[in-house]
Amino acid sequence: MPSTLSVGTVLIASIQSIEDKGAVMDLGLSSQTRAFLSATELPPGISLEDAVEGQTMLVSVLETGRGDKRVFQLSGKLSHIEAAADIGKSDLMPGMIVTAQPLKPTPQGLFVTVGNGVKAFVNRRHLPARYRDEKTKMVKPIQAVITYAQANSNILGVNALPEIVALANAEKRTVFEGVKVGDTVTATVSEVTPMMMVYFELPAEQGRSSLTVFARRHQLQLDKEATAAKMNDLYSVGTPHHCRVLDYRMMDRLLIVSNKTALLDQKMVSVMDAKPGDKVKATVQIVRPSGIYVKIYDHIRGFIPQLHSADKPKLSSQLDKFFKTGQEIKCRLLYSDEVHDRVVLTHKQGLVESKGAIVTGYDSSLVGSIADGFVVKTMETGVLVAFYNRVKGFLHARHLKRRTPAVTPALGSPIRVKILSVDAESEKMQLGLPDSPDSGLKADVELSKESVSDDAESSGELVKKSTDRIKGSKLKQFNLYTATVVGPWTGKDSALCVELFFPGGQRGRIHASELADSYTEGANPLSDFLAKNTNKKVHVKVIGFFKKKPEKKQDKNKPKVKKDEKNDQPRFAECTLKASKLGETKKKKSLLGYDDIFRHGQTVPVFVNSSNDQGVHVEANPQWKGKVSRIRLQDAAQTPSASDHYAPGQVYHARIVGVDKKHKRLELSLAAKDSVVRVGEPISAQLTSLSRRPLNIALELPNGQRATIGPCELVDNYSKLDSAVDGLKKDAIYRTYPIVYDEPKGRWIVSLRPSISDKTASIKDKLITSVEQLKVNERVRGVVYSNDDEGVFVHLGPTIIGRLNRKYTPKQKELLQPDAVVTVTVKSIIDGKIGLQLLGVTETQSEQSDSRKRTVSASSAASDDSFSTAAKKSRSAGFEDDEDVDEKMDTKVALPAPTDPGFDWAPEKYAPASFATIGLAQESSMTTRSKKEKQPQPTPATLVPKEEPMEETATPKEKKTKKEREIEREKALIKTELKMVDRERDPESAQEFDRLIAGAPNASELWMRYIAFFLQSSDVEKARQTADRALKLIHYREEEERFNIWTALLNLEIAYGTEESLKKTFERAVKGADALKVYKQMVKIYQNAKKIEEADNMLEEMLKKFKQEDLDVWLLTGQHYMDTGRPQMARDLMQRALKSIPKTNHVQVISRFAQMEYRAGDSEQGKTLFESILSSYPRKTDVWSVYIDMVVKHAKPEEARPLFERVTTLNLGAHKMRFFFKKWLDFEQRYGNEDTVAQVKERAIGYVQDMEEKMTLS
Repeated sequence: MPSTLSVGTVLIASIQSIEDKGAVMDLGLSSQTRAFLSATELPPGISLEDAVEGQTMLVSVLETGRGDKRVFQLSGKLSHIEAAADIGKSDLMPGMIVTAQPLKPTPQGLFVTVGNGVKAFVNRRHLPARYRDEKTKMVKPIQAVITYAQANSNILGVNALPEIVALANAEKRTVFEGVKVGDTVTATVSEVTPMMMVYFELPAEQGRSSLTVFARRHQLQLDKEATAAKMNDLYSVGTPHHCRVLDYRMMDRLLIVSNKTALLDQKMVSVMDAKPGDKVKATVQIVRPSGIYVKIYDHIRGFIPQLHSADKPKLSSQLDKFFKTGQEIKCRLLYSDEVHDRVVLTHKQGLVESKGAIVTGYDSSLVGSIADGFVVKTMETGVLVAFYNRVKGFLHARHLKRRTPAVTPALGSPIRVKILSVDAESEKMQLGLPDSPDSGLKADVELSKESVSDDAESSGELVKKSTDRIKGSKLKQFNLYTATVVGPWTGKDSALCVELFFPGGQRGRIHASELADSYTEGANPLSDFLAKNTNKKVHVKVIGFFKKKPEKKQDKNKPKVKKDEKNDQPRFAECTLKASKLGETKKKKSLLGYDDIFRHGQTVPVFVNSSNDQGVHVEANPQWKGKVSRIRLQDAAQTPSASDHYAPGQVYHARIVGVDKKHKRLELSLAAKDSVVRVGEPISAQLTSLSRRPLNIALELPNGQRATIGPCELVDNYSKLDSAVDGLKKDAIYRTYPIVYDEPKGRWIVSLRPSISDKTASIKDKLITSVEQLKVNERVRGVVYSNDDEGVFVHLGPTIIGRLNRKYTPKQKELLQPDAVVTVTVKSIIDGKIGLQLLGVTETQSEQSDSRKRTVSASSAASDDSFSTAAKKSRSAGFEDDEDVDEKMDTKVALPAPTDPGFDWAPEKYAPASFATIGLAQESSMTTRSKKEKQPQPTPATLVPKEEPMEETATPKEKKTKKEREIEREKALIKTELKMVDRERDPESAQEFDRLIAGAPNASELWMRYIAFFLQSSDVEKARQTADRALKLIHYREEEERFNIWTALLNLEIAYGTEESLKKTFERAVKGADALKVYKQMVKIYQNAKKIEEADNMLEEMLKKFKQEDLDVWLLTGQHYMDTGRPQMARDLMQRALKSIPKTNHVQVISRFAQMEYRAGDSEQGKTLFESILSSYPRKTDVWSVYIDMVVKHAKPEEARPLFERVTTLNLGAHKMRFFFKKWLDFEQRYGNEDTVAQVKERAIGYVQDMEEKMTLS
């Protein structure tokens, strides 16, 4: 928490942004917590120009700031970090420098106090050298660094080594003062521990303080049978020994060494001290197509790329024939790969046996030297030659032409050169050929002038040379060729390609996605490639072909297109420049072709094609297009126009949020992650549609969810509603605030009210988010939602809708149009239903001719002549006011009729109990009944209208007043609404279904009820049409909902259709959904319909198509054979599976078939299969567990007891043994007796005792 940070607190922070005078830092706390690191307070060795966003560093708090919006001032210089005495233990963090006051010395170290009652411990090795042996002399306070603080301990761990504190020179913490791994030093024995480990002291020298050196027993020159006494003789205190530095412990300032003779004689002891160019012997460990994995001196890992396995490329392509595991070979070190902790070597004999100069850097002293290198790239102007330690030089083509024969060296071939010049600053080297004619190129006469090349060092793969060199020959797929870059692709199908011209008149193209294996975010690889290579030759691999109609007008300057022999359409080659594909030796479309499998959540590089205000159109490759909606762009809220930020050709790594396989379209996102919508937290939203009368604003959120804004959520003053709506623009991005999630409609209701973000904004109409905020007789303003025969409904807030009673004039009714602002009084609130009474109508701004508001109140309208006329017309139409009703009632005393409360007719807020007041109104109006008749108290059940029409219940003697007839109409309306909102009741007509579907078009459950509705009436064709309509309306990203519809349609066809219609529907389903999922569902449908033969055919088809993609295909087929009483076919299927699937999956498949044998086949067969697995993998505990469960459940329980005995005798981990003992104990408690339970407990106790003995001995 920010409140716990105090001056001196040390913590890790990352750079959020770089400013002119420093950097804004992220402390990983709340978004309101801000911190600043001044440029003058940066850590030593780091400048503001070198700092990058996201860089982390250790900092301390200088100032905490004041007020609510405080900014923490930070420092990266430890000279400013000193803990105050009043800081509590919970606030002391690792990295803080504290003042430690000695308390009590011990043999292992020293107890100290750091102030405020906090104690700490300093290990003897972490004390300054002068106090390690004389801790009692340490009485003055010293400075120390907190190294750890455990929550379950009251004591801190601190380090007082001067090199770790290093207030004056922070660089001391990361270096060992000139001592490096691999150095040979002379150290003096200072201590021999009882565990036969030796501590040495490295004496101080000029510019270096003394260091502690440590060696374990196995690192010492000592016999295996040597005793402690002999060791003390050999390593007595004070004796000097020559040692080799193997590693170091930075926090202990401790060097790890060895004095073994073999290690002292080695050329290197780790990757860190490997010297490029050294000749070493390596032992082959693994041979792979990409290269050879080796070990040097039994512990240093090395790798020989395929290109460096032999001098000739032909030999390099068959590594397994020339190299065997355990073979010892001679190599030279190329460079150290510290990222993978290995060295990269070469086995080229031309380099291993070379007697020339070893080039490991751009050293001017090498000028005139003769050296051996290898070709990594060929160009028209010359070849690029590489040496050791990634040093490269350029050999111009004019030197090659002087040689006889004048051949171009092949990629990877050794070459002897003469160094002509060296530019150390720009790291450039010019090469020539030696003067003697017999010492030049080690040429391979089989190589061609057109040999294809690439940067082999970066890819590590051998590029196979092309054999299609006959001029004018037809291009072949997956072969290598040399082509000329013409310029940008002129076709309309893709603007992100480079046009190529091949010898012989053929043309091709390279898409931007095939230029490299990786791309820099925001770069434009297409334009960069064209700028460097236009009218130049490049080496490409053909990965496919495509045809297009020739354009009517052809550029005369471009070469003519060669026609395909089969038709008149030109054929173009799809090519690649990816190093991984150029080096791929397998000719498979799945490896070399365009990516065609995209999954939700996958991150892929995409290339900008065009952009506009709606978003960015991109391409993943020529076949797959995509779009990034503006709301899903980076910093969408700050991006006024996508076209200003995303230029054609730029590459970005986007996350897939939707896949349309049918049209090969991708829905993508460039946002860092899906935004999490939380009530009250601001979130950007894009306006997608806006409709008026009634107002409805639809938006899209960054995570793909829908949102809406109603009139009450838009402004703080409803009178300004029209002007606010006029200022909205489609596709614009707005900063909104979520209010509530509308569960029935699956969308968020958000707000644009200024008062939410600006607390000082004036609020005329408060935001009502719940019914509890309203009170009876409260006066509020709202916005009319609808005005129809069912009544006038008013928006009071998000999901809060009230209904006006009918006490308004015809003139007011004309004004009560959607989006009109009204003033109302809350007359009743019953079970969340709100009854309103109109007080006045405010004309909307669009209706005001003089730009002034005019309110029509109920009192003023009553005295108006026009109102009287309208009232008369209203009465002639059958509507009367309360006064007319009272005059016609057959009673002596006119009682005031209960006020009609009005109702919110939203489905989620409807309840029958809301009609209590209507029941009371009806009771008061039945004046013809006897006063002595006892009237029952109305309940929600009695308020539900009966099935008979209301008019039939009245007799001629009991003439009803107009008020009563109005109530009857209300009750009839209630009955209709009850049916509409009852989600548990099946709709009774297609119109009712359409009404429900309009509110939830993606609900597959509702669509299936609709389909079943037509099937119940035997209208199969209508059911089919409804299913097709569902597939069109359900969003393509709702894959599960669409799959449910496909399942329903397949079930419909198998029950009511023909074989032909079922086949067509199945083919459509395979194309419109996940094919494998559809196949599996079709098998289940056949099985449920008892169509065994059709299920067999479907499963066989699945095996042909998906046997390599999903193991479940084999298992489903086997289970089908078992369930249908054909166990032998299942066993034969298992043998087929073991021949087709990788060996890594054999255990899983055999285990599943063994379980099938126990459930539906022969338990002895299952036992045989489990035993075959355990004979090869006796420690595979998951197989043991399943085996035991199958025996207990499907065989005889007593047969499980020997299995428990076997598994508990294995050498397994303690947690696994605990699992099996517990499982055995549970088994015996259920199937055994007291004796067997006791035996299990005794065996478990014995196992624990054995483990304790082993731990004691070790």
